[in-house]
Amino acid sequence: MHGVLISLAVASAALADPQELPRRPAVHRAAVISLHGEVDDTMLEAVKRRAAAATAAGADLLVFDIDTYGGEAIAAMDIGDSIFFLQNTYTVAFVSAKAISAGALIAMSCNEIVMQSGTEIGDCEPIFASPTGGIETAPEKMQSPLRSKFRKFADRSGVPTAIAEAMVTKELGIVRVRFDDEASDRVHYFSVKEAEGLSSERRDHIAEKEVVLEPGRLLTVHADEAKRLGLAREIVKNRDELLGLFGVENRTAALEYDESFVEKLSRFLQAYKFLLFIVGVIGIYLEFKAPGFGVPGIVGIVALTLFFASAYVVELAQAWEIALFVLGILLLALEVFILPGFGVAGIVGIACLLVAFYGAGNRYFVPDPSRDSYTFELDHLRTWVLEFSASLLTIFVLGALASKFLPQIPMFKRLILQPDSARGFAASTTSADLRPASTPAPGETGVAITTLRPAGKAQFGHHRVDVTAEGDFVAAGEPVRVLAVVGNRIVVKKEKPIA
Repeated sequence: MHGVLISLAVASAALADPQELPRRPAVHRAAVISLHGEVDDTMLEAVKRRAAAATAAGADLLVFDIDTYGGEAIAAMDIGDSIFFLQNTYTVAFVSAKAISAGALIAMSCNEIVMQSGTEIGDCEPIFASPTGGIETAPEKMQSPLRSKFRKFADRSGVPTAIAEAMVTKELGIVRVRFDDEASDRVHYFSVKEAEGLSSERRDHIAEKEVVLEPGRLLTVHADEAKRLGLAREIVKNRDELLGLFGVENRTAALEYDESFVEKLSRFLQAYKFLLFIVGVIGIYLEFKAPGFGVPGIVGIVALTLFFASAYVVELAQAWEIALFVLGILLLALEVFILPGFGVAGIVGIACLLVAFYGAGNRYFVPDPSRDSYTFELDHLRTWVLEFSASLLTIFVLGALASKFLPQIPMFKRLILQPDSARGFAASTTSADLRPASTPAPGETGVAITTLRPAGKAQFGHHRVDVTAEGDFVAAGEPVRVLAVVGNRIVVKKEKPIA
């Protein structure tokens, strides 16, 4: 996101707006909560968790140490609401380095903003990646709820609403106005359109008027400018000086809630969650194609475990979602290896997996702190459907390539089932004297008596046995040849007729 710095001729002693600044309460215990890095759902859950822990420990002053270039707009709005609706606490946004984009929205949700000297805040214009690969400004439909959040937060903290909205929509501009029928140190800030819409009576009392931000530019300011505009209430040298404003001697007297190693690891893994999903599914797919249990299955299980665990440890996934995933895998295994054809078990299994994958790492029903109700996150669902569809396409392409080319690579030959002419299974399979009489030998031919998708039944001589087809599905009545006998698993392949 982009923005500009503005120059101001407003004296630092001038009041920014007629609104009353919130009165600072007497503080008994302070807590500092760090909000550093990208704003996302992981940060949202961390804010809720740390704020609850701090208030449970008796903290009535929560200082949110903000250092971020922004992130997800929806996550930022939910973080802002979770801070705004905190009960029995006074909240301070401490901009220790930068509060850009989503960080500015989070800062505005606090009772007041205190900035460290030399820091910046602003530029919360929502943007998105265009189909052509560029970056475009989000439409009014997205800007409007953001401006609403900024107005709501500004009304409580005493920040001029025009200043707040100018961080979201660049077309507004800012005009500073002083009226001759008010105190000389009282100034107002309007958008350019609001200033033009003043009544003739009010326009007659304008003593000073200055455009401080031209339309077409986003508001991004450093600490001194933020103080003069009434956006920041104080400028301090460090956190200790901020705590001193509330009678807290130094940071050692305050509770500290920094990002833990587990949260950092979870944030890293969540950034690559769809890669973990792709690797996990491909690993399981290759394991179904391979005899016994080996490397693909291990890799697939590890990837899917990390997929769910990274969300579970930071409360983005619940135990029921993991249980639903396990149930889906079991139902699919039942459909593949035991039940012929594809029926209810397979359909229910796929449904379980889809719900589990969506639930892990996504917020679906979100509580609205302002009223006793829940809203469904449609925007998250739309984003997930696009990402999930792209992942499925990737899985399909990579799975097809793996099935075709991995058998040609010497180090992978044992991981993928090969035609018997390429492998010589007889020497590695169960010897004839240890194999039950009903078990066909490698190379023996028979007939599929059910459709092999890939599991089903085939008849060899007078014996019917459970088999698993390698490669394409085999229709009932078609000839098959035994490729391998691994333990009690019989692997067959469709027998091509001889011309």
